[in-house]
Amino acid sequence: VKAALPKGHMLLRKIDCCGQTDQSHNIYYCGVPLCPRCHMRERTVQTGKAIKKTFVNAVNEELAFATILLPVQLDFSGMTQLLENEKRRLRTFLDRQRKKDERWAEFELLGWWEIDRMSFGGFDNCGRNTQIALKGLDFPLIETPDKTIWRPHLHAIIRMGKLTEEEVANA
Repeated sequence: VKAALPKGHMLLRKIDCCGQTDQSHNIYYCGVPLCPRCHMRERTVQTGKAIKKTFVNAVNEELAFATILLPVQLDFSGMTQLLENEKRRLRTFLDRQRKKDERWAEFELLGWWEIDRMSFGGFDNCGRNTQIALKGLDFPLIETPDKTIWRPHLHAIIRMGKLTEEEVANA
């Protein structure tokens, strides 16, 4: 974000001070929407509100966190269609599961789509688990080092109801 702003821009000072603590131990947040610290802070607040609203009577043991990885994409222009197709596929899947097994009736999912960007040349700098996941998601074998790769995925909080984690994962 800072690199995109012209030298001397008023937001640069705000962003530079973000996360600093004053003498009274108060933390300063810049509030710039693209600031990683403030973005994560706001996302935490919004996630908390959504969880309280969606999973009102759920006990902690019924809740789990899941990430659904989609195949990597070389072209961003088809991303909206890809995500719409995946939403439809997920709804259809849940409808079928509920018809097959009544325990799925209590299953709830609340998620957020994210799209990470990386360059093909950045593969070697990824952690071991990320490399394993990317290889399983048709990561291109040969491409120019600066080619942009898009990694769409869904982070979700799920209420398992009467299902076990293993049953949900295997479905």
